[in-house]
Amino acid sequence: MPYNTRNHMMSTFSILKQHQHAALALTFLLFVSAVHAGYVNSILIDFGNNSSYRSTNVVNPGVSNAYWNSLDYGSAATPRSYNNLVYSNSDASTIDITFSNVPPATGWGSGDSYNGPAGTSLDFNTSDVNGNVLGVLGQKAAVFDYYIFGKFILQELDSNTYYGLTFFGSHKYNNASGADDNITVYRVFTNNWGATAYVAAWSNSLTVGVNANNNRDQVAVITNVTPEANNTLRIGFKGAKSNFGYLNCMKIDVFMIPEPAGVLALLVVGWCAGRVLARRTR
Repeated sequence: MPYNTRNHMMSTFSILKQHQHAALALTFLLFVSAVHAGYVNSILIDFGNNSSYRSTNVVNPGVSNAYWNSLDYGSAATPRSYNNLVYSNSDASTIDITFSNVPPATGWGSGDSYNGPAGTSLDFNTSDVNGNVLGVLGQKAAVFDYYIFGKFILQELDSNTYYGLTFFGSHKYNNASGADDNITVYRVFTNNWGATAYVAAWSNSLTVGVNANNNRDQVAVITNVTPEANNTLRIGFKGAKSNFGYLNCMKIDVFMIPEPAGVLALLVVGWCAGRVLARRTR
């Protein structure tokens, strides 16, 4: 077949255009990555400690060399507060947590480990979870105990930050007390706890267990949460049918929100880089 100069030129032009598009796409991807590369740290919370009923602390550092906050609810009359929760790298944060005793009071904040991931053994080492899937949340002493129902407030948050919340709930025989509710839903409130409370965000429904089978590796997630004007987040959980809900442990991921000026600068830099790359491929 004779050599076709026109076809060769068109093919070369097509390749150069593809390179130009690839350069522009690469620039755009770099810009998007830079905008969203705001991860700062995470906070791990174990609901239950040595002071809680049939519960235990996490001995730090735990899985993946991560540090935990093992917390006790206190009592219905005097819920406890904890200041400066530690990040998973052991640095102190400015974030505080206060448990709430807002009604309904029956069972509110009650904790235990019985029929949790360790069944009736009361030994956290026998906690039946899939650590390969749960990762850092697969800490056996953290998944071992749980709270039934619950409300708490995260305080001293940063208005220039958004947060990701990951919840793990696990429990067997959820109909043992007549409260037949295998599903727990986790919610973020923005104004109050009462009948007129506004739910700003809620998680996917988490099946914490069915009969003798407890949840081993599923989590509920709420993403891109920003604090209220007073730099707080109100978090509550209960069964999907308004019966018992369960929370064993959770992770709070902290992300910085890029300043508008910084985002604009990145956009300009990305556009200029794209133009330069495009010229080089002409």
